[in-house]
Amino acid sequence: MKWLFDIAVALATLAVGAAVAGAFWPKIRESVAAWLRNNGLSESALMDAWVAIDRIASSVRSRIHVKTAQRGEVVIEERYLTQEEIDDPELREILGDRQTAIRKFQFTS
Repeated sequence: MKWLFDIAVALATLAVGAAVAGAFWPKIRESVAAWLRNNGLSESALMDAWVAIDRIASSVRSRIHVKTAQRGEVVIEERYLTQEEIDDPELREILGDRQTAIRKFQFTS
């Protein structure tokens, strides 16, 4: 019966991990959407969007870049986070190996 308990604990851990891992990227997408709306570009074609994350001593710098036909490339947000605020396990692993991680993402309004 202990094996059944172990399986239940493993499944619960996976479910919680999947729920937590999804919080970082939706915040990024909302920042991009808000910037587009605030700049009158919500109806324009977003050409590209990416996040550059740099590990700096004990903190992490996150910069959101957006490229539109009307404005070109713009850094729309720069903020400093702790390692714990990066809830994407894959991104945390990349930052453990390197100083910088760049992640492009698809954005649909």
